Amino acid sequence: MKTTDIYGLPYIEADDLVSAAPAQFKTMAEGIETALVEVDSRNTPAGVKPVIATTLEALAAQTGVTGQTGYVTADTTTANNGPYFWNGSAWLPYATGGMLDDLRNQLTQGYESGTFSGQTNGDAVAEISWKSHTTKPAGMVVTRLRIDNQSDDSTVYIVPYLWSLRPGSAWVRFRNNLMNTWATTYAVSFCWFAWWD
Repeated sequence: MKTTDIYGLPYIEADDLVSAAPAQFKTMAEGIETALVEVDSRNTPAGVKPVIATTLEALAAQTGVTGQTGYVTADTTTANNGPYFWNGSAWLPYATGGMLDDLRNQLTQGYESGTFSGQTNGDAVAEISWKSHTTKPAGMVVTRLRIDNQSDDSTVYIVPYLWSLRPGSAWVRFRNNLMNTWATTYAVSFCWFAWWD
């Protein structure tokens, strides 16, 4: 018999033998009863009352109801103090603000993105400065945005080129393909995404 992913409820498959049906039905009923006990236990005073321990070791020595909260209040390792939850077999820490900040930093280390709205300089360049990187990125993508008061022709013929990727910034240079010149001191808007290996 196979079981369901969440509660582990057993179920009969097409190739299970009819002669084993009584034992299979018993296994199914016991599986459902086990899942109901787990769900019911969450709604008891013991299931909703937090487990309090002074150390992580003391908390680990206790069990809880799946989803129940536990607290470590005075562990000598300060990082061990705080809220935990029982996952059915162990106490795991809830994500703290510091943990979320660390995760956010890990996820955003490899890229930066933004929107530029302004004018190109005398060389038809709009410069993007990196906020949190000091090395040259592996690559960058630029997508032109239409400015409300610009004509369709302006949007079609003023084309961005990724001109230079540098350790501190990127240069996006704009070409006026209708006039066959560079778009100097021209109002532009674009989105950009840069990534680092």
